[in-house]
Amino acid sequence: MNPAFFGKWNVDKSRSTGKEEFAKAFGVPDEQFAQLDKLDISVTISQEGDAYKLEIDFNGAVPTQSVVLSPGTPGEVTAMDGTKAQVVLSIEGDSVKESYTSAKGNWLVTRTLEGDVQKVVSAAKDATLTQYLVKA
Repeated sequence: MNPAFFGKWNVDKSRSTGKEEFAKAFGVPDEQFAQLDKLDISVTISQEGDAYKLEIDFNGAVPTQSVVLSPGTPGEVTAMDGTKAQVVLSIEGDSVKESYTSAKGNWLVTRTLEGDVQKVVSAAKDATLTQYLVKA
């Protein structure tokens, strides 16, 4: 993985698109979406040997989620609603991909760098969520 991905990143909510559609694709109720949409989220990516650690911090609103992934080896994450998903990390050229599978559906997260901004595209069913993260 390109070391430029490492560090703490804050989600720039003002530039995110497709949030509501993506949430609806997974059956998130409107009330829960409204609460989630208010959260300030940061993501920290670091290297641990041959693996990579992703930490998602909701700034105290809910516990921090973290997972350590080795490329090609399945790992498990738990969503805020308790849903478990299997995730497989892959590195393809300059992009990092996370393929998720859960009882609620499947989605693919693709991370790329655009200068000093990380673009994160989450694609599932008929919905696409695009987020931009800036270094903290």
